[in-house]
Amino acid sequence: MDINLEKENIKQRYGYRYGYIPKTLEVKDRPELSIFPLNVLMARYTIRDGKTVLGNVLYEPDLSSFDYDSKLKVVKMDYYNKYNHDYWLTMAFDLERKTRQCTKYFSGKEVGVAEGGEDWERFFIQVSFLGFEQNETCVFEEVPEG
Repeated sequence: MDINLEKENIKQRYGYRYGYIPKTLEVKDRPELSIFPLNVLMARYTIRDGKTVLGNVLYEPDLSSFDYDSKLKVVKMDYYNKYNHDYWLTMAFDLERKTRQCTKYFSGKEVGVAEGGEDWERFFIQVSFLGFEQNETCVFEEVPEG
């Protein structure tokens, strides 16, 4: 399936845009981390006081949370909401099956899961659908008209 056509169909069907930053994490002397994203950005548009605003949440990696389960052959790492650490994502990659999983948490409770294969771009489209919760701390910016 053409990924650009799929993106357009999603935008038309659900009436919103989604975003992700598909850049790999690069840390000197830590090549095992390159399987993870540099960060995760989620955004959505809304109307406030009659004006269009863009809300966004940035999740940043906690390098100290990196874990390798040798029995399951899975690597994982946590990413915390920059503005409120009660929200976080756990990114996991199964090294044998070549599958990815992102689980979103709020105060220790699972609130959503995105799964995908090796295809980085398709996986992060799925992750972006997790979005952010109604009361999740985020940044709002007014969108210029036009």
